[in-house]
Order: sequence, then structure tokens, then C-alpha cells
Amino acid sequence: MLPAHFVEVAVRNAVADVLKEVYGDRWPWDGNFRNTLPQGGPQGGYNQRADLVNTAGGAANSLDKVIANMKFVFWEKMLTSRHDVRLWTPHIGLAFPNCAGSPSAVRAAANADLELIRLLRNRIAHHEPIIKVDLSRALARMIELIRLRNEATAQWVADVDEASQLILQKP
Repeated sequence: MLPAHFVEVAVRNAVADVLKEVYGDRWPWDGNFRNTLPQGGPQGGYNQRADLVNTAGGAANSLDKVIANMKFVFWEKMLTSRHDVRLWTPHIGLAFPNCAGSPSAVRAAANADLELIRLLRNRIAHHEPIIKVDLSRALARMIELIRLRNEATAQWVADVDEASQLILQKP
């Protein structure tokens, strides 16, 4: 769980930095930004706009509190192609200073990795079986996402991580 927690913090801070750059310090309360968010599918599903509105509450909430309280899936969904023109094409380097490649390719890979990581994290948190999951791949993707944001943090997480040793033992 430790690497997954650090991925969430690294990615949410990366996305929040870009949102602040584009929409300012009050981005959670900016109507223009909120209108870029989907409202969920026909069968319900995740409603990104409602999640932000509910989390942000009134204008009395602080930006830091909103960032800390948004769901992991909110940050994952911010890395979809719908935001390429406005956010990722011009600002991928702000979010992920250590990235290489086209902004859309970096964003797409990060989005796919985040979905994998979020689903794994949820399975672990709910004590569901993970025996069929390629844990080595998931751990490598976690470290890589953290590295895209900050190499020193990625190295620290790799150094303190205990999961890699357990994976090698195949208990």
C-alpha cells in the first residue's frame, strides 16, 4: 500500500499544480473548470463534477483540504484525453518534469497506469484476492509514476518498499 499512497499524492499534486496554473488558486470553485468535467454516464457511474462540487462544498473550504479529500478516481479521470488541449499538451512538463515523449502519450500512459493502481489498491484495501495480479508490473508502474514527478521521492519509495521482497519470495 505504501507505494500506492505515494502515487496518489504525487499524481494529485501534479494535477493540482496544472489546474492552479490554468484556472488559478480557486480552481475547485471555478465554473469554467467545473463545466469541463463529465457528469457521469447514462447508468450513473462516477460523476466527476458532482464529486468536486460535493468535496469543495462552500467557498470556506481551503484548496489544500479539497485536494487532500478528492477521491483517487478524480485524479485518474483528470488524465483523460478530454483535457489534452487545455491541460496536458501545454503543461505536461509542469505536472511531470521527468517525462519524455509526447504530452498525449505520457498522459495516456499515466492514465492507464493509474487505473491499474487504483483497482489494485481498492482490492487490497477490501481484502480481496490479488493472486492473479502481476504485482511486479504494478509496483514498477507505481515507482515510474512517482519518478515522473520526482526522482528523489521515487528512489526513497523504492528503498523503503517491502512489497518487492515479498513478490520475489512468492509466498
